[in-house]
Amino acid sequence: MEFARSFGGYPDYKQPRGAAFQVLTLLAAYQCTGDDKYLLTAKTTFDTWYSYFRSTSIKFTQGYFMVGFLLEAFIDYYEISGESNVVDFVKQAVDWMRANRPEEKYSNMAHGIGFLAAQLDDPSYAALQKEYLASWKGTWSNAYKDFGLHGRSLALALYYLSYEGQGYELRMTGDYDGDEVLTISDVIALLLKGMQDDSDPEIDFNRDGRYSILDAIALLLYIREHGGGPSLAAAGKDLLAEFHLSPADRANLLEKLNRLDLTASEWERVNALLGRTELPRAVTLAQNRPNPFNPTTTISYGIPQGQALEVKLVVYNLRGMMVKVLVEKVKEPGYYSVFWDGTDNQGKAVGSGVYFYRLTAGDFSSVRKMVLMK
Repeated sequence: MEFARSFGGYPDYKQPRGAAFQVLTLLAAYQCTGDDKYLLTAKTTFDTWYSYFRSTSIKFTQGYFMVGFLLEAFIDYYEISGESNVVDFVKQAVDWMRANRPEEKYSNMAHGIGFLAAQLDDPSYAALQKEYLASWKGTWSNAYKDFGLHGRSLALALYYLSYEGQGYELRMTGDYDGDEVLTISDVIALLLKGMQDDSDPEIDFNRDGRYSILDAIALLLYIREHGGGPSLAAAGKDLLAEFHLSPADRANLLEKLNRLDLTASEWERVNALLGRTELPRAVTLAQNRPNPFNPTTTISYGIPQGQALEVKLVVYNLRGMMVKVLVEKVKEPGYYSVFWDGTDNQGKAVGSGVYFYRLTAGDFSSVRKMVLMK
């Protein structure tokens, strides 16, 4: 697994099978370990191939069947990450094969076409998938005997076909707040359910075998693409009442939402849902909670209405040495919270003692003291 990750991206465009097997290995490593670094390397490979595909009119010059493996790998990557560009990549590949190699009805192309039938409102892909699968009729035993080459592709293609092109949509509705409308409220509901019971299989939105912040990211991307009305009113308020949020729970929820890179309009909806309808009038930095703490604490701050600001939030020790950079990016107006888990920039646990945290945002700068007691 470390060997696969060491490749970084896989830019050898004459070896699509190599890129596919690298991505499949990285996804397996991520599912086994939960280490996001494996997923990031898979993303690097996908981004490399996606950029290449967009820049050339000849999508494949050789190894047509092996390119099908690449489609399988990237579809698996989509299932975990929710990367919307995968749909465009698969569509480019399928459409090119459809126009240039119509006689080669490979099993993994049937898988790709089934994926598109589930993702796009285009009945031609559902019909094309049936056409491809029909070419395999009478050869099922050979296909499943050689599982590595055909069986997995056909099984997945049949999964999509079993729902007449709607299998993926039915499985990933994302309506976690139960109001039959996809909004940011569903992301909040997913996060709250995860805080309540992270072993619930229903909140494993990306179906990678575990619940994590990646499920919320995948759901957010899905909502941005498929979401509905903007209303948050009644259902959202009932949702918060259902979970009986304590101040610590609210801070935990906000910290998770901060990791999603929400847009200004999404933050506006979140603030309305949490009862914070007004933006700060000035930059604010709150005292961490709890304080003293062991080993985690929450630091909250606010960015005022008007414009986004470059924000930096850093923890220092008593000697003035930098311990950890918690935030270093441009932030839109709104309220934010971030956790510090008592570790330094290298991920090592720090010792008990007095620490300081400094927030700089535009011309604003403020320092507060906190105490770690183990």
